[in-house]
Amino acid sequence: MILCLIAVSCCLLAVEATVDLKNLSLLEIPQNISSDTKQLILVSNNISIVRNDALGYLPFLARLELGRNRISAIEDHAFRGTNLKMLQVQYNKLKWFPNLADVKHTIRLVYIEGNQLKFLRAEQIEGLDALEKLVLNRNKIYSLPDFSVLPALKWVEMYKIDMQCCNKILSLKSDLRLNASILGINPKPCTYPQDLVRLNWWNITKTQIDTPCPEKWFFFWPRPFLPKPVKREITPEEFQCPICRKMLKEAAIIRCCGYSFCDECIRDALHCLTSRRRNSTTECYTMRRPPRFRAPHLAV
Repeated sequence: MILCLIAVSCCLLAVEATVDLKNLSLLEIPQNISSDTKQLILVSNNISIVRNDALGYLPFLARLELGRNRISAIEDHAFRGTNLKMLQVQYNKLKWFPNLADVKHTIRLVYIEGNQLKFLRAEQIEGLDALEKLVLNRNKIYSLPDFSVLPALKWVEMYKIDMQCCNKILSLKSDLRLNASILGINPKPCTYPQDLVRLNWWNITKTQIDTPCPEKWFFFWPRPFLPKPVKREITPEEFQCPICRKMLKEAAIIRCCGYSFCDECIRDALHCLTSRRRNSTTECYTMRRPPRFRAPHLAV
């Protein structure tokens, strides 16, 4: 009987420690969650940004699931005040690796699959002493850091990523490969250097990738086709027709106002003004009164 009561109480505590708010069309992280929460599930909502201290009132929070939202930005101190050990932000719109400095001694698992990351720099992951698993699948990363800056890293996944096979990733062939329990990677991931492009990753030696990385990605990444810009000639204002805004053609001057027009433009304009008003005489296009007379503009 006593054992049954203990088991029931443990289950109740586990339920209280987990808050499941998936598929509720939430636009932001709620601020009325119990402070005892250890696991927060916010999968499949409409959250677009995680603000600073949005989770600061959850000191025991260890697992945060934000997959399949619309998150495009995570502010630098979004996780401050938590005890975060696992972060899931799969299939969002992140272009930058989140700043985990506030949880650098506790974070162990990071899932950032299916985002829009284009690079991962050493300063973005440096200091994450407890990080054991990093999942980067299905991003557009073209440049990777030296993973040896992560002393506890044992599991790396980089499927569907084409990368530079150069000296920045030597740790994938040496230190990390010896310690890692899993290294997930495309069979032929190299886009640089050219002689490694079609080689299987497991057949590439440490010596072959011990080459300097290119300073800029577009040295090896195909450039998109961009049409040549069209040069437009700018007509000086004094040679511009006020009606068509183009170069004066067979210029004519109206003596009542002194303006110059294309002969065809001013004829059409005067005709339109006359036809719109019954029993009315022709009016000057600019002065709105009968023009004195029209004459060729000999200076143009």
